[in-house]
Amino acid sequence: VGRRRARWKAAGNGPWPPAEEPNAVRPHEALAMDTPAQHYRPSPRAMPATPPEPDYPAEAAVRSVRHNGEIRWNGGFVYVSKALAGEAVAAIETEDGQWALSFHAHPLGILDTRRMKLVRRSAAPIKPHGAAADTTGGKCNPCIRFKVLPIYQLDTHLSTGHRQPDEGQRRRQPV
Repeated sequence: VGRRRARWKAAGNGPWPPAEEPNAVRPHEALAMDTPAQHYRPSPRAMPATPPEPDYPAEAAVRSVRHNGEIRWNGGFVYVSKALAGEAVAAIETEDGQWALSFHAHPLGILDTRRMKLVRRSAAPIKPHGAAADTTGGKCNPCIRFKVLPIYQLDTHLSTGHRQPDEGQRRRQPV
């Protein structure tokens, strides 16, 4: 392509013609063999030039996220996210005295003022509804080998996880 492009320009033909847009050429089975360009419709809503300013409550402590993703908090710095650099985030005190950090209506986590860290909501240990109680006293951690997979048969004493097999005994026998 490089040589053809050089010959094209040397012949005085102007700029190299643009490649065909794949969405205008390739048909798709999901679109009844039409091209995506045949089904594209521009959005009737115009994109705003600048996003709206967040509307935080008056009691919120609003902080601007620095270029490195940190906010200033109680004389120190707490990392939030580089993706929010230049944006305003709000810290709102909860009933239990913690500070919940949010960006617009999106909760980011809880500010741990002792360790100066943002504890993300996903990092909090969550016990699913209906989870079984721990009857082993925290001494046994179940693992994948104790789950019965359809291609393996486990001995019944192995599935409890309390008795170890003899040296020569196999744990799993393929079906």
